[in-house]
Amino acid sequence: GTSVSQSGAPLHLRNFFSRMQVEGVAVDISKLPEGTPIVNATPLTRAESAQRRMTSMVQGPSATSKQRSTSQLIIGAAVPCFVPVIVLSYYYRGDWENRHCETDIAEWALVFGWMGVATVFYDLLCNVWLWQIKWGAFLKASEAEQKRILKTFNLLRSPMMIAYTASLVWFIIGQTRIWGTHACGKEEYEMIEDGTHLEALHCCYEPMHEFAKIYSIVCFALLGAVVPCVCCLLCACVCAMGSRD
Repeated sequence: GTSVSQSGAPLHLRNFFSRMQVEGVAVDISKLPEGTPIVNATPLTRAESAQRRMTSMVQGPSATSKQRSTSQLIIGAAVPCFVPVIVLSYYYRGDWENRHCETDIAEWALVFGWMGVATVFYDLLCNVWLWQIKWGAFLKASEAEQKRILKTFNLLRSPMMIAYTASLVWFIIGQTRIWGTHACGKEEYEMIEDGTHLEALHCCYEPMHEFAKIYSIVCFALLGAVVPCVCCLLCACVCAMGSRD
């Protein structure tokens, strides 16, 4: 073994030793105590570091993963929960339940919003179970026991696929409702509420319909931007794992 000291080393040497690969595990040499023996150390390049990060994203939790804090789990759940919360806020603030709509966009928004909130909340509970409740026991367990805990975690999260599929199907149903009608004019809607213009029932409350259209357009735009990025990321992960083999 060789003892590496960085206190009096030149800047370029400290940068060189700042990221190393020790026995196959990426470590930060700068954080090690003075005089720590380093055995078979080789530089960890940026490409190798990126490969490890992408591989860890694909492989999921492992004994070498860093524990996620409660705040990280909450923030991770708040991001996907943002959209359904917006839908529900418009639903309740706009009193959509009592607004006229030929295709009942209000029902679609209510179900879609609560379905999204429930899915995110259930995923948060699963992550809390693993990263907060079981993580200490997971690190101390044998390899077989670790596999059992991860299997239980995956079983707990298996309903998520059903929820995602149901959300996608309900989203498509919503598109038929949104684009299958049109917004009522102001005077037209006032007559509908007064019950004096029954022929105009084939329309939808304008603020509700406009929100649903804008929401759909934004979703389609994001879908067009995100899908290629996800495909590129998956290809990069496959290439990274292939190069390691």
